[in-house]
Parts: sequence; C-alpha cells; structure tokens
Amino acid sequence: MRAENGEHLVSPEVIQSMYENIFTLFNKYKDRFSGLIAVNVEKTGNAYISLEYNFKNKKAFPALSLPDWISREFKELIPDLTPRIKRLPRRNSQPPTDDPDEPKKSRGFRR
Repeated sequence: MRAENGEHLVSPEVIQSMYENIFTLFNKYKDRFSGLIAVNVEKTGNAYISLEYNFKNKKAFPALSLPDWISREFKELIPDLTPRIKRLPRRNSQPPTDDPDEPKKSRGFRR
C-alpha cells in the first residue's frame, strides 16, 4: 500500500520486525532523546497525543485515559497516576436511620 501511494516499498517482514522491536530499541537508546510524544491512532483514524515526556526534567504529561500500550510500554516514565483518595471521618458516628416514620429533611431551596 505504501508503494501504491508513491512511497518507497517496505517489505511486510521489515514492518513486522520494526513493530516487534520498537520499544526494545527505544528503551535501549532513550538516553539519546530529549523528549517523547506518544500519539495514539484509533481504528477510526482519529489520532491524539496520549503522552508527552520531557527527559531533561523527567516530567510526564499523560492524557487522562491512557491507552493500554502506553501504560504497558512506558510504565517506567509515568508516575503512579492513581488518585490519592483520603477517607474523610464521618461527622456523625451513628449510621443513618432508615425509619419510614421519621420525616426527611428537605435539601431544596424554599421560595
């Protein structure tokens, strides 16, 4: 298909080899890069930047939802993005009652 579009011919074997080795080669030579921009291309043809990484200051700027391949292949570059949720203490130590006879408080505004 590349050659049909006027580009040079690349054998399917070379493409498969590059695909299988790209991340191994990247990790081997990543000290030669100043930055990385990972672009995810969906089956629909839509493309979007999924991750930007600056090797000088070691800062990662990931998209909110990372594609699996980014999380898998660049896990050492991405800090743990799991939100740190702190459990707040309950204001009332008593559990809420579900007594049907007890009137419920209105949460709306009065006019």
